[in-house]
Amino acid sequence: MQVKQLSVDSALHSRSPRRLFGRQPLVIDFNTTSSSDNTSVVDKLRTLFATTPLSILQRPLSLTNASLHGEFVDLSLDEFFDNPIYKNTSKGIDCIVLSSIKNRPDIIKQLLPEQATLFLPQIEEIRLWINFAHAFTGVHFDGGDNFNLQLSGEKRFVFYPSGFRHYRKRSLFTGAGHTSMFTDFDKVDLKQYPDFVKRRQQRCEVTLKPGQMIYIPTGCWHQTYTDDATSINLLVSCFNRAYLKHPYVLVDNLYKALLKKLGYKIIGIKKR
Repeated sequence: MQVKQLSVDSALHSRSPRRLFGRQPLVIDFNTTSSSDNTSVVDKLRTLFATTPLSILQRPLSLTNASLHGEFVDLSLDEFFDNPIYKNTSKGIDCIVLSSIKNRPDIIKQLLPEQATLFLPQIEEIRLWINFAHAFTGVHFDGGDNFNLQLSGEKRFVFYPSGFRHYRKRSLFTGAGHTSMFTDFDKVDLKQYPDFVKRRQQRCEVTLKPGQMIYIPTGCWHQTYTDDATSINLLVSCFNRAYLKHPYVLVDNLYKALLKKLGYKIIGIKKR
């Protein structure tokens, strides 16, 4: 398993850009003017959002809980960046911006390269995602195809192939059926879990830089790391029926759809 990388020109010259995306992760470089200089990107976001409240996820920092339970609060972007409490992890809490901007086409136009839309199928959701330095997202899979566009900073993705066996998937009744009991696949004890050796051999990773977009297939296990600088990206979720090829994803999607209908938020399993 490997992560193929293409320039936007190479990708556009394919017969059908959208058919580039199959069951393997893929990176497209848009050669945009996006910068690793967080200051300029943050200033742009402050202007675009002004005092608009954004959803901030507060979750346990411990690797044993990463990507699982947390609570959402609404804050302005200025408060998120200026109040040191949200950068302070001494209390074991990691705070990230995870806010929908699907209904803000004016902002999307400013952040999403025009050429990127040529590769995106039916868009279901677009979120602004901001991690402070040294953030970690534990092992999980997504219930649909996702495209992650890096605006500023860098984010490292570690991938393992789709599948169910040997991954020790959590019970869907916890609301975290898209995660693994292992939390960090790179730290699995292979002596204790020898069946995981073959999975480890299929591991691959890539560091996403500003102006690059990565495609993450439905059901593909992955984890992410933010290194020494704040990472800012757009997460575009697209509707398709790829989950029908992965029963473990289908069942998890159905259960989460039921939770939403009952008025629950997925992360934290708490009602709105």
